[in-house]
Amino acid sequence: MTLPWEEDRPLLFASSALTLQDLHREFAVSEKRLPASLDPERPPGLAALERFLFRSGSCADPAGVALLSAPNPYAEVEAAVRWLRRVADSGVPWGECLVIARTPAEYGPTLASVCERLEVPLATLQPGKLLDRWPAAALRLLLRVFRFGWRRDDVLGYLRTVCEGDVRLEVESLGRRARRLGVREGRPEWESRLLGDMNPGSWCADRLAALAAWDRRLLSIRRSMRQHAEQLQALARAEGIGASQEHASAHRALSIATELAEASSLLNPGPVALAEFADEVLPAWESSSCPPDPADDQVLLVEPYDSRVRHCRAAVVLGLAERSF
Repeated sequence: MTLPWEEDRPLLFASSALTLQDLHREFAVSEKRLPASLDPERPPGLAALERFLFRSGSCADPAGVALLSAPNPYAEVEAAVRWLRRVADSGVPWGECLVIARTPAEYGPTLASVCERLEVPLATLQPGKLLDRWPAAALRLLLRVFRFGWRRDDVLGYLRTVCEGDVRLEVESLGRRARRLGVREGRPEWESRLLGDMNPGSWCADRLAALAAWDRRLLSIRRSMRQHAEQLQALARAEGIGASQEHASAHRALSIATELAEASSLLNPGPVALAEFADEVLPAWESSSCPPDPADDQVLLVEPYDSRVRHCRAAVVLGLAERSF
């Protein structure tokens, strides 16, 4: 049996060490250690890296390195994300964590699924779907509320998207009441059967009352496409969407709406209903992409050459194997 092994690099050859222990325990073993092969064409830098890589004692802070062994990529991702979860619970912000993978496409779907289940916010440096960012998704749901007549799923979806903390319980309670009372759509239904019985000053009551006021304002008269885009910007400001630089996707969505309105105004400068404006904007949002929000407090998935894009206090390197070295 031939095993790769260097006694002064136990971390790299940990699996070989375990095999040797098992063999010595079960059999009478005769060992012959061969010298490392010397390739004259090997670059000096690579030879130096090989000599010192994972050498015992070469790490200034051994406690800062954790090696996780896993039988398959899914188990590897699960172990890595749980480690990140523990690091974040110890006080390290998500924005100072990285996941480094030589082939992000291989790990991306599994990593996204596990991160969603364990509530670890994940982003990539690659452009993604615009509506995958919550500020843009909130704008889409908000416009759908007015375009499609206050459908229950749109109203509750919007409230769930923008609520925070304990308010989520209030939103879920509102959803149960709406289903129990059979409220499916229509602003008058929401106002007469739900809003009137809600506690004045509660978060949901204030939001529904504000949306009802905007609904009357937006649907009261026909406007030009440019004016509809301006009203959408005012609505976003009133709802606090796009209020900070962290909401890059909201700025992108509003920019798309404005550009579409400018182009449509050239063909049809006259007033149109809100429905016509929404029917132009919603499909454009669904097919648009957006870079990650740069200031989001999220874990970044990067390739090795992008690993210095931000200050990092904790990093997970996926796909490491003995053959990598």
